[in-house]
Amino acid sequence: MKKLLLLAVILSVVSIDLWAQEKPKVAFDYELTSNTYFDNRENDGPSVPFTPSMTLFGQALTPMVGVSVSNSDITHRFMLGVDATFYFGSSQKPFGRLDKVLAYYRLDKKFSDGSRFRAVGGVFPKTFYEGDYTRAFVSDSSRFVSRNCQGLSFYYEREKFFAEMICNWCGMKEGESRERFQIWSAAQYDFFPWMSLGYAFSFDHLACSDLVSNVADNHLLRPYLAFDLSSLVPFQKLYADIGAYVAYQRNREYETLYIPTGVELNTEIRNWNVGVRNTLYVGNN
Repeated sequence: MKKLLLLAVILSVVSIDLWAQEKPKVAFDYELTSNTYFDNRENDGPSVPFTPSMTLFGQALTPMVGVSVSNSDITHRFMLGVDATFYFGSSQKPFGRLDKVLAYYRLDKKFSDGSRFRAVGGVFPKTFYEGDYTRAFVSDSSRFVSRNCQGLSFYYEREKFFAEMICNWCGMKEGESRERFQIWSAAQYDFFPWMSLGYAFSFDHLACSDLVSNVADNHLLRPYLAFDLSSLVPFQKLYADIGAYVAYQRNREYETLYIPTGVELNTEIRNWNVGVRNTLYVGNN
């Protein structure tokens, strides 16, 4: 974590030095993100142990304001906002649940070869995540409920390639709360406009609380091969990918280690903004 903070400071110092070569432009900046989530789950008793029958229906609003300072190839942004959620049918007042105050610094750098770099630090939306993190990494409902990251994000992109790394410090040892942090990483290279090779990785570390001494690790790696044939067919989207999962799950108190593996095939077809996505998974839980 200290190395990541040091890298962010160095990048800021370097960018400020380059900045002095050109008079910067200062401007008011703003963002407004709206997200609606509807999920109806009807399950047949204990045969589906992962989630009870329920309906999740909610709306999230994230207004943000700030200042951007930029020249021809570097932009600095300082943003402040709130993340509010309203669950339909709830007794709370509309958007009465203030989930988090967001505050972050963002650096965007463009290079002469056309590549670009982005660094974000603070409390920021997970919309900055660019990697293909499937539902094995995070469920649809978790994407809606846990929308923000507390930490650092680094992203690099050039022609046919991108890579990113995110550190999310999402838990502090405080009473019943356990210390927890996550490291996410992804990269992808496009061999052709219709074929890509990439990976997604998550490192999830769950440490102690004042009441629990156990430490658990849950890591997941997914290399994949993707085919996007949208430009070759008269559909809005025709897509398929095949990937393998390798997980590392360890309970340090009981010294138990589980390494589940599996293979997953995803297919999607869409036209006129209406589509069908299917997932076939063969392997361990």
